[in-house]
Amino acid sequence: MPIAPKNYDEWLALSEDDKRAIHLTVWDDYARDGIAFAYMAASRLALSCNRKVLNIEIGTYHGGEYLLHMTVSATDYRDCPPMLSDEFEGFRVVWMPARDFEPLEATGATLEGSWVSEDSYYEFDFVRNNSGLVVTGQIGGTDTNFHIQHPNLNGPWVIFSAYDPHRRATTNHALRLVAPDIAECDLTTTQKFLRKNQ
Repeated sequence: MPIAPKNYDEWLALSEDDKRAIHLTVWDDYARDGIAFAYMAASRLALSCNRKVLNIEIGTYHGGEYLLHMTVSATDYRDCPPMLSDEFEGFRVVWMPARDFEPLEATGATLEGSWVSEDSYYEFDFVRNNSGLVVTGQIGGTDTNFHIQHPNLNGPWVIFSAYDPHRRATTNHALRLVAPDIAECDLTTTQKFLRKNQ
């Protein structure tokens, strides 16, 4: 079994098989072991690719593998390889287009704001800022925050994972607006979310 590298030069010197083994058997990606190596790879990719990278995030693929999430302009995205078909220095790459919250055509309503699930367990806030999308969340009626991972805009969907420290479980969410004050969620939880009164 390979040993976890101590620095990025040691990482680069590993064979592709050893890099993959470290992803799957040495690092606990859910505990963020070795995440600095993924950020280093993403930074090096951003500096060496011929696209203007607008944002870098590190995602965690099912089974434990870091993914380089590289957000580029919608124009640059047209020439990007399909999802997970690109690899850089031992990490698979997910190229994503920069997107904004898409409004409902007739009303102009967007997902930006605060939402609560019908069972009142999940409360999420979606905010736009200069660096992109910010998602925060808490367990309804408590002061306990969810740990939000790899939020992403994909067309009308806001996609992210929420780790619940009480249940020690992660749920995956994909929300889209279906009415000005109603959003639907798919993936781990399939339910409606209602806009919270501000």
